[in-house]
Amino acid sequence: MTILKKTLKEALQWVRRSQMKETMLRRHLVNSPPPPPPPLKALSEPHTIQENDTDYIHSLENEITNVKRPLFAAEARVVQAEQREEVITQEVNALAELLICQLDD
Repeated sequence: MTILKKTLKEALQWVRRSQMKETMLRRHLVNSPPPPPPPLKALSEPHTIQENDTDYIHSLENEITNVKRPLFAAEARVVQAEQREEVITQEVNALAELLICQLDD
């Protein structure tokens, strides 16, 4: 019975730590300011696109990609944390049921 209590206690502590980490990650995602936009420069004449214009457009596309990449990674970590939390909750519930059965016997 002592081993079950200890295991259940450790599982509950792990769930709480996971929930705290997820909460901190969500707060960070919400509270972190977006990076400043790159300085804009004027393009050439409206109807004539030059090579330096396309280079500039490509550099802006790369900048957008660089800004989105950490956001996607953070969102993936949040999803993984939610999935881990769900698995942990199921395991804790199973342990609790096992403990209840042991205590009833």
